[in-house]
Amino acid sequence: MTSDLRVDHPALGTFLGQLGGVAVSEADPVGLIRRTLDPFRHLLMENFLPDEYRDTPPNEVSRWIIFRSADRSLSLLVSVIPPKHKTPIHDHGARWGLAGIYQGAGREVSYAPDPEKSDDGSVIKRTTRRRLKPGDVTAILPPEMDIHSTEVTSSMPAVVLMLLASGPDAPQRYVYDTRRHTRSLANDHYEDHY
Repeated sequence: MTSDLRVDHPALGTFLGQLGGVAVSEADPVGLIRRTLDPFRHLLMENFLPDEYRDTPPNEVSRWIIFRSADRSLSLLVSVIPPKHKTPIHDHGARWGLAGIYQGAGREVSYAPDPEKSDDGSVIKRTTRRRLKPGDVTAILPPEMDIHSTEVTSSMPAVVLMLLASGPDAPQRYVYDTRRHTRSLANDHYEDHY
């Protein structure tokens, strides 16, 4: 099985080369995030993404997988969120990852499971709020650093680049309802958009 690559650009090639070296030499998710963070930030500052991956119809979120490793353990995705849109509270169904703003701006509210109120992770509590601009990166490390919602504040769509590590032990993707204190399986899957 070979890797799948949808965007051919020297900056992306350099990043994927660096990523391959890190993945071979590091097994710990925290170490992988630390060693991948600077190359990922650098990629966010490069003008490598073609125009067709930077826009979306009004009121519709578009997603594409632009790279997937041969063993399907790593994927690089693009998520385009229209102006003024707010995503539901969700997680990513990954073992670890990074999400960064490539274009646009927004506000992110992060959450974590509240073990005092729920054993199954369905009850969550708000942990942080922050403004996002191009180059800002969020680490994804379940369960404490994975659940969030993003609202686009720019007049242009927000383009979010996501590096997600999955595999046979990766969790399911969930959407959370803070009023009902429930979580349900997400009805969209990144693989559907490849």
